[in-house]
Amino acid sequence: MPYWAYIAHLLGVADELVPRGAADGLRMAHHMILTAGGPTEWTDGPCAPLTTTTTWA
Repeated sequence: MPYWAYIAHLLGVADELVPRGAADGLRMAHHMILTAGGPTEWTDGPCAPLTTTTTWA
């Protein structure tokens, strides 16, 4: 996490958004997953061939 915190700092990420440890990072990831929302109407067009025509041999 320290390296990512430094990279985030260099990129100008607000300090309160940078996780300070593994537990903090997991909490933030869990929050992002729960609040991300669903796919947009744009997703159906380009992604449909990837999800409907793929066969697993």
